[in-house]
Amino acid sequence: MVIIKPIDNSKIFKILVATISSILVAIIGTSVSLDDLYNIVFKGGLSNWPLVVLILLISNVVVYYIMNSSWKYDHDTLTKIITENAVLIKDLENENAVLRKALEEADILRETDIITGIPNSVALENDIAAKYFKTDKKKQCIFIDLQNFRKINKVYGFKKGNDLIKIIGRTIYDRMRRNEKMYKIPKDNKIYRVFPGGDEFVIIIFGEQWEALGFSNRVVDMFNEITTKTPNILGSSEELYFSCIIIEMKNDDSYEDLLYNIHPWYETAKEGGPGFTIYWFPQNIEKTINPEKDKIASKKLKEYEEARKKFKVMNPIDDEKMLMMITGEIK
Repeated sequence: MVIIKPIDNSKIFKILVATISSILVAIIGTSVSLDDLYNIVFKGGLSNWPLVVLILLISNVVVYYIMNSSWKYDHDTLTKIITENAVLIKDLENENAVLRKALEEADILRETDIITGIPNSVALENDIAAKYFKTDKKKQCIFIDLQNFRKINKVYGFKKGNDLIKIIGRTIYDRMRRNEKMYKIPKDNKIYRVFPGGDEFVIIIFGEQWEALGFSNRVVDMFNEITTKTPNILGSSEELYFSCIIIEMKNDDSYEDLLYNIHPWYETAKEGGPGFTIYWFPQNIEKTINPEKDKIASKKLKEYEEARKKFKVMNPIDDEKMLMMITGEIK
């Protein structure tokens, strides 16, 4: 907004005084007596045009002086309002910035597991709702349930149990890249702790089933590594195992759909007892891999072969029958 600044009234006043003084000096200087002064000023009347011009000039200066005073008052008032509003707007912007930061921090805290520091089920639900996983790429959901963790909490206490689960969660989270030397979390992979205080994790990986199996195989190695550290963490050595389920995630799956689809495979995998147990659907998918047409067939088959060595593979009934049970086609 552009505001025209009024003229300083003190300058106008000086001009007015100088003008009147000059006129008086000119009149008095040309007068010899009071009669001559009277004749110059009054007797000529309106026909004395130089005097009329002078009077008009003086009147304009006086009127302008009065109007400028009012204009200056309005100008100063408006300038003060604008300045005060600018300060108020700046304060509001600062308050809004603080509020936005607080809300962002609140969202981060709400979506973060307080023990492990990794995204929780709220983050998973929000990502699914935000269509983060809606893509043409295949997506694998890996559900990991730590075995006998209730016993660890009971024997060693929740403090040490939390320390252990934090190490497990962070180890998985920090090694999600294929190249383990980089220890960088790729944006294509997500790991979530499902329930606060629980011992379940969900990992979403963009890729084929064999890639999810490869990741699960590496998690076994991580657990074996962490097992060697349990004397320092718990005060005594404990063997660490988990049950693992791998299912393909669909674009239209909701958070509830995902947990519902996981449940039957989870129950199946738990039946394997102690040790690393796994269930992936369908179990016989590696039979469809054609080494003659697939350039990386050997790499894929290697992951399946390694998984069958590292895990107790659970497949109590035919896959098609299991799928029909899940969809409700048979009971």
